[in-house]
Amino acid sequence: AFAADRWHVDADAVWRTNGLERELNWTYRGQVLPSDGRVEVEAVITEVDEQARRLVASGYLTVDGRTIYHMHDFSVEIVRDAE
Repeated sequence: AFAADRWHVDADAVWRTNGLERELNWTYRGQVLPSDGRVEVEAVITEVDEQARRLVASGYLTVDGRTIYHMHDFSVEIVRDAE
């Protein structure tokens, strides 16, 4: 949503996530169970490349206040606007 708003693209734009040139690392420290309560997802943008129209971020998934997944340096970029 942030990237689409920033670069004024619509819902039909073509996106790409991490390419082979970027390493993606995950840390897992648990799982979501049926007995868990609140699940929250947060993305912290760490880099904006205006020319490539690419965002890099770290992501967190928390369950009842415990961070159980952390994704480092994932990216999303606009390949092309809708035609």
